[in-house]
Amino acid sequence: MTIKGRFVRGATPWRGGILLFFGLLVPAFAADREGLHSLQEIYSEVEFFLLQDQGEEDVTVAVTPLDSRLRLKQCAQPLTKRVQRGRSRSGKMVVEVRCQGEKPWRVYLSALIRKMEVVLVTAAPIPKGEKIGRDDLLFEERDLSRLRHGHFTTMAQLEGQVARRAIQQAVVLTPKMVYTPNLVNKGDQVSIQSRFHGLKVQMRGVAMENGQRNGRVQVKNHSSGKVVEGVVVAPGRVVVE
Repeated sequence: MTIKGRFVRGATPWRGGILLFFGLLVPAFAADREGLHSLQEIYSEVEFFLLQDQGEEDVTVAVTPLDSRLRLKQCAQPLTKRVQRGRSRSGKMVVEVRCQGEKPWRVYLSALIRKMEVVLVTAAPIPKGEKIGRDDLLFEERDLSRLRHGHFTTMAQLEGQVARRAIQQAVVLTPKMVYTPNLVNKGDQVSIQSRFHGLKVQMRGVAMENGQRNGRVQVKNHSSGKVVEGVVVAPGRVVVE
């Protein structure tokens, strides 16, 4: 269950938490029960620190507990915390927690950051080469830590895109799955539109390079033989300002 802006403890399957005390592992019987620093307090401070570090509401922080037998002397100074690994919006992080009091100690805690976001997924299978339309898509909330290859969050980002390969249903679309087709290919016969003293002039020409929608391409005017640059506005149509 995802709790927005809250944290969950001990929810990760992997183990973490390494104690360094002048390079030695401190056994449980080496410290008295009195004057010990609360492990729960350390977890809470790390969770709050990571939530502030992320600076977003829809974040879940899961800290892996230390060995419950661990005994740390009560720290009279505020604990210092620093992210050792992982600065992404989601995924695994390691945080160093240090006591700089009279009897210093240092521990490392592992945490999993989950950031949920609404992304676009396929509503039905999409064949290779098919133009992607609104009926092919739907919005679903997903964990960003599992989306390693990118994603889309608006329909406008996929306007005019074509499936690079066959895509199954309920799949998060990534940039590698789609491409923007050329509206003009090198050697195509094109219509060149130009504005001259408020008049629109249309002439025939040939594309000198490939061009996508709103891309700039060079075209050669059949009549004058001149090569000019224009903007691709539709299949086979280039506007020269």
